[in-house]
Amino acid sequence: MRRLSSFWFLWAGLNGALSVAMAAYAAHGLSGAGDYVVGLMDKATLQQGLHATALTATAALSVWKPSRLLHAAAALFSVGMLLFCGTLYGLIFAVLPTTALAPVGGSSLILGWIILGVAGARLACRTAPSPG
Repeated sequence: MRRLSSFWFLWAGLNGALSVAMAAYAAHGLSGAGDYVVGLMDKATLQQGLHATALTATAALSVWKPSRLLHAAAALFSVGMLLFCGTLYGLIFAVLPTTALAPVGGSSLILGWIILGVAGARLACRTAPSPG
């Protein structure tokens, strides 16, 4: 499981870097684009940056306390970033004709947060001192 945790750190770093690069491109390369395109880019870069940070925290937790739930949350964050942010980027750059996969990606991000919450609650229950 440590190897998987290492992968999540690498993947989080790449996604964080990509979100900053895309935000910089939006600021400098999309000046002539309409509000709709700029809004899509803002949504995509915000969600990607946020979830790259969440993925980093999830990876750190998985090193401290290995858990299949933490790895499941990391995988869902990854799928969500690929499908949600990737779909929006694809629409912006006219590579994809539709945003049909974006809701699947958004659902993956939401489910990732729910599973992270469950993993955290389980971890808290296991590490809490017993009363007495």
